[in-house]
Amino acid sequence: MRNILITFRTCLVGFTAHAQTVSGVVIDSVTNKPLERSSVTAYSLPARKLLKFTFTDASGRFSLVVPDGVSDSLLVTVKYLGYRAASKSITANTQSANFALTPETFVLNEVEIKPLAVKQEGDM
Repeated sequence: MRNILITFRTCLVGFTAHAQTVSGVVIDSVTNKPLERSSVTAYSLPARKLLKFTFTDASGRFSLVVPDGVSDSLLVTVKYLGYRAASKSITANTQSANFALTPETFVLNEVEIKPLAVKQEGDM
């Protein structure tokens, strides 16, 4: 009975899932200030299958836990409104990936606002 227990526990240890943790910081490339609530996604390569996503905290830090064996390399993409998205391809050994996002300006065309015509009915 004891041998069965030892064998069972050994098998469980062999089947436990390991995970890779990728962490980093997202900052503004101009001001070097952290970008809070940036979206961070991890995709498997070459299939580009979404594996994990998270948001940065108030200090621009993020941490993604990706299961081992899913892919040898990952594509980590960071997006923030008003900034150019940035991506980095990382290997299974990489534990950190820092990003400096560049502000992106948009030039809008002229906007014309016209009021609706008011139609009055009834006594005047």
